[in-house]
Amino acid sequence: MSKQDRFLVFRYYSQAEAPNRTYQERTVFYGWTDHKSVLKAFLAQRDRSKYVTRKIPIDEAEEIAMHGNLEKIDEEERRIDFIQLQSSVTKETVTLFMTSYEMQETEKNIQSYFRHLSSIDPNEQLDGTDTIRLMNLFLNIEEKYGAALDYIGFRPSEIDAVFDDADDSFTMVDQIDQSYSDRENRYLHRPKGVRMLLDDYSKVIYSLESFVRAMKRDL
Repeated sequence: MSKQDRFLVFRYYSQAEAPNRTYQERTVFYGWTDHKSVLKAFLAQRDRSKYVTRKIPIDEAEEIAMHGNLEKIDEEERRIDFIQLQSSVTKETVTLFMTSYEMQETEKNIQSYFRHLSSIDPNEQLDGTDTIRLMNLFLNIEEKYGAALDYIGFRPSEIDAVFDDADDSFTMVDQIDQSYSDRENRYLHRPKGVRMLLDDYSKVIYSLESFVRAMKRDL
């Protein structure tokens, strides 16, 4: 491959995925790479029907970005890179190709998902009376058990709402964003948000499986 080429990758959303968008609106820029081997590895892990690629000269890409037509084709956050994740099942370490931007959003989605699981009624099947009864049980639990639940991240959002406490998922979002804004953290091939996350439980929920679950729509 000539070093003068840049490969652009676009996420194509089918009409079923985005029924209210035009064809142009359903084709969204995803990321770029200057290496054909990286492009092949990325596409091998994705559904090819969901992605469209285009090759253009690097100087043309830089010219387009410079004039503000599509700045993203030169943004470092949109460069296709990789991270290494361990499977929680096989313990095997797997390389997953993605952009820093996608990684950042995936981390937020994982944190949000596990935060939702700590709800008293995550499936929204209880009526108000049952919810209040469970909230009272939770509030009157022995302190040592309450502390243990808090440490592992079981912090029901319903309790926060009653006491008008801030939802700590927003704090996690801020922590993740701060980590990704750190230039020294940019080239580490692991989830970058871990560096700034404050709670122990929020650092141990990342695995190959949790990433795949959060990314399944785009894989």
